[in-house]
Amino acid sequence: MSLRLVRRGTHATIQDGGRRGRRRWGVPWGGVADRESWIVANALVGNSPDLCAAVVESSGFGGEYLAEARMEVALAGAQGSPSIVRADGQIIELASPGSFALEAGDRLVLGSNRVGARVYVAVRGGFLTPAMLGSRSTENSIEIGEVLACESLPEGTRIHRRRLSVHPHSIERPLQVRIAPGPAVAAGSGRGEFERLIEPRTRFRVTADSNRVGLRLLAVDESGLAIEEGDPERSLIDRESGPVLPGTIQRGARERLIVGPAGGTMGGYAAIAQVITADLDRIGQAAPGDLIRFVAIDLASARKLQEARVARLKARAAAIAAVRTAVLE
Repeated sequence: MSLRLVRRGTHATIQDGGRRGRRRWGVPWGGVADRESWIVANALVGNSPDLCAAVVESSGFGGEYLAEARMEVALAGAQGSPSIVRADGQIIELASPGSFALEAGDRLVLGSNRVGARVYVAVRGGFLTPAMLGSRSTENSIEIGEVLACESLPEGTRIHRRRLSVHPHSIERPLQVRIAPGPAVAAGSGRGEFERLIEPRTRFRVTADSNRVGLRLLAVDESGLAIEEGDPERSLIDRESGPVLPGTIQRGARERLIVGPAGGTMGGYAAIAQVITADLDRIGQAAPGDLIRFVAIDLASARKLQEARVARLKARAAAIAAVRTAVLE
């Protein structure tokens, strides 16, 4: 059983939970940019949180996929106008987050994202693409004609059609992202840069050349006009490389950089701040042109927010699983 890409979108890859525990060898985490939407999409098709099922992560303008068998599919993430085009030409609009059936010959059309950067497409059992180092995640784009295999559904399997009444997490605009001081601040050289990040009237616009490796940001004022800034201190950009993580904010020669899930494990620019773990999904849904406002937070509060987030995600997945047999197509 499989989906086949028949019309290319902006960028689509296969992602799962990534490759944890290998950064010491220079292997990035990789994996989904928005873990909450990934968890919700998998829960909607009945995949266990422990399965780490692979999904399609699609950014920008989504592609078009042909179903080669009957399957159960779910969408979550960015908000757009997804639909099913039946073999007879009938068009069925889809709700997201939600799960639905695709019949053999149906086309899943993702369309353009209105709010948010990435859509997640999950199937029951996950996509069975090749694994490497314990993960199916890859930065290679899905090509036209490529077959994405998944488990066959037993004969007579009933497929669930469900939707959530609320979005998994806020994709408000402008995005408010909480940050803690980075190593450069602790070393005494980055305090001024950190204060500029959290200046209440300053926003940062995501540029068009942002991707899974990282976001590039330009400072703008309240009216959206670019702020003229002087060159950063040479000590912030002429330095030895140091460790970075997804969410590390660096001060480049011309712009700020936020390391993404596919970003490297070391960086040569000073690490001014770190996006808290609980807000990494918001960064994952930041699209070109979006505005970000940074807010400072202490480490103790950041830990509590992450603990609350983990508990909320666990409860949400359990609640979705509890109604699997209650709402049937």
